Amino acid sequence: LVVARGQAETQQCFGFVNGGKSIAQTTFEYYVSDESSLALANQGDVIELGCASVICPMPPVRDCFFDSSVCSSSEWCMVDTETMWGPWAMGNGGQTPGANGRAGLQCSQAKEYGMDYWFDTVCSRNTSWGPWTSMRGRCVPYRNEQESCREELSISPYGPLYTVSADKGKLMTRPLLCRPDLICTGDAEPTPHTCVKRRPPNVCFIGPWWDSTSWCKVGAEENVGGNYETGLPKDVLMDAAQGILLQIPQEHMVATEANFWYSAEGNRSRELIQGIVETLWPDVYRDSTTFPLPIPDPRLTGPPYTQAWNETASQAQSIMIQTPRVWSTVHSLIANMNHVMTQDQVSASQGLAMFLSQSFICPDCRGFWRAEVLNTIGIPPMTTEKEAHEKWWWLAHNMVSEHTAATRGGYPWIYPSLTDAQFKEYFGNLANNTELLNCQNPFFLSYSDAKAMWRIVV
Repeated sequence: LVVARGQAETQQCFGFVNGGKSIAQTTFEYYVSDESSLALANQGDVIELGCASVICPMPPVRDCFFDSSVCSSSEWCMVDTETMWGPWAMGNGGQTPGANGRAGLQCSQAKEYGMDYWFDTVCSRNTSWGPWTSMRGRCVPYRNEQESCREELSISPYGPLYTVSADKGKLMTRPLLCRPDLICTGDAEPTPHTCVKRRPPNVCFIGPWWDSTSWCKVGAEENVGGNYETGLPKDVLMDAAQGILLQIPQEHMVATEANFWYSAEGNRSRELIQGIVETLWPDVYRDSTTFPLPIPDPRLTGPPYTQAWNETASQAQSIMIQTPRVWSTVHSLIANMNHVMTQDQVSASQGLAMFLSQSFICPDCRGFWRAEVLNTIGIPPMTTEKEAHEKWWWLAHNMVSEHTAATRGGYPWIYPSLTDAQFKEYFGNLANNTELLNCQNPFFLSYSDAKAMWRIVV
């Protein structure tokens, strides 16, 4: 819509007719064609508009494909690619100038070979190549936090040089790229294609009842000294795995009760998860590992509720509520499969997803896992391609992480997903110093960071 200057509201003030004139759609003032004075147009008048009344001439658009420095720090270069225009069939009568061995025409030669129309419409660009290019770029602003976005393709360290969509490498047809300090969630329900804070790798958010500093980092504490390049070392993985091996719904039974250890339901759950973990156990550790994996088991200490039994059961209870152990084990197992999984491993990956939906001790986690993950993207795929399962578990964990207390700063029904500025505005009355209210932690970890965290390199 073209807008009359000086009007308070945006509206279409005129419609175009032949001869470069327009029909006024409403009453407004406009500059006459010589731009020397204002005139009043009434609805229905046929008027002649000058450049002062519309956006005329067209504003320049600097080509950042030829000079990336024209973009500011708040902009990125959106490159468009089309079929290259050259001299082919652009001469008078549809002839190709220079076809008889005279190639490489520049704009300076266009008129000489009868390319008048082409010269007048295309040759005004100030580059040595003139119209011989299939690419052009324009500076566009980045998207900000909580704004819509498109996920960009990253195949580091192999490119691409210019930003394209993660959707099969298609061009970005809309300027929907997140700021460099943010990340696009991609097609991840329930916040699809939204710019959010990028969660840094190896950063742990300490919860009120667990210490996750060992199991969310690359190679645990020992990795700080460079002993392990990536992934969890075997002893740390076996220690973390106890968390998932002890999972049973909390409202059903807890590890300090005898029923947990002696009931058919408890035995069936532990047998199931032991089989899943053994099937998915990394090959690099398999030969030196004895199955079933050990857990704190009070049955090995004597009758129920003796001192030794109670101490061991309490140790098991403490471990089973440390849910970061569960995720560290899951990602370590899936990320270190062979590139082509066996059919048993595919079934185990699917069984693991169902196990968490039914046996995760944390009721909130279990509810979000079922409602937001499985009911949205289903169980892991049937394919034997390891990377497809790795991406499924990466996406699923990002989806459920959005709703955790460590992410929101409290229960998600009370604390919605907000930017830091919004959180301070809404809940500033809860603290004397609002600078302390940076409680909305980043939850979305990039796939490249996830791979680096969990793939074991010996």
